[in-house]
Amino acid sequence: MNDLPKLLILSFFIFFASCQKKESNHLQSFEVKNSLDLNGIYQAKLKTLNPEISKYLNGSLTILIEKDLFHANIRFSQGPIDSLHEQAIYKGERCPEKGDDLNGDGLIDLEEASKVFKGKLVPLDDDLSSQRMGSGIYPKSDHYGSYLWGRKVLLEELIYDLKDEDLNPQDDLIKLDLDDVFQLENLLIIVKGIHKEIELPDSVASIRNQDMHDTFPIACGMIKRISKVPGIIDHDNGSRVNPNTDEPNQDGSDFPESDYNEGEDYGNLTRNLNEFLLVQ
Repeated sequence: MNDLPKLLILSFFIFFASCQKKESNHLQSFEVKNSLDLNGIYQAKLKTLNPEISKYLNGSLTILIEKDLFHANIRFSQGPIDSLHEQAIYKGERCPEKGDDLNGDGLIDLEEASKVFKGKLVPLDDDLSSQRMGSGIYPKSDHYGSYLWGRKVLLEELIYDLKDEDLNPQDDLIKLDLDDVFQLENLLIIVKGIHKEIELPDSVASIRNQDMHDTFPIACGMIKRISKVPGIIDHDNGSRVNPNTDEPNQDGSDFPESDYNEGEDYGNLTRNLNEFLLVQ
């Protein structure tokens, strides 16, 4: 009996050492296989998928990777009002298009769109360090249809989780193999969600018994690396709200038109880098 505590202690140290070794091997693989320099600025201009329902929203996803930190920011205007928006980075070669409306009802629902996507890689929710821990925690758009979300995480934590064990291979979350190199370019950002009171035809479908309003796709964009900080510096000190109507001023300064091609500087609501970093 006197040897039992010693055996328990020895077993604990063996288990702890094996866990440490496994973690060390995992991180070593991360350091070797992700030697790709990810530092820089990335952006995806949001393309409206179902304007008949969600209107022609205007905005973008911006990602900054600097000093081992992954900063993500989504802003748009003129979208569905008072709506919870699920958003995530997916694998895929393109965004859904009109030709993907397989049942001919004029809308692209999640069941149809999911035939274009190749799996959800990074949920852009309340916790970027885990695919699951922040699930379901997203902000809502306001009563003007404007939306703002931002979070940051250590890049190593994000990639470590992407290469961890897949606890539920049957869901839409996918993992990376240890040999995979994580890169952002040419991944897709998908934004979903409309107000519960919006009427949808019976032909609209979801997947896995999820609510069709929560999962209704409204926007998509392909992530590209860009060469400079997105947006413009706003030197206008005037109010953004018209005091007579309590509505935003229509001064055209939000999301200005751009002559750049895809992947360039789509002016979103980020006025400068400092403001971008504050939205975390």
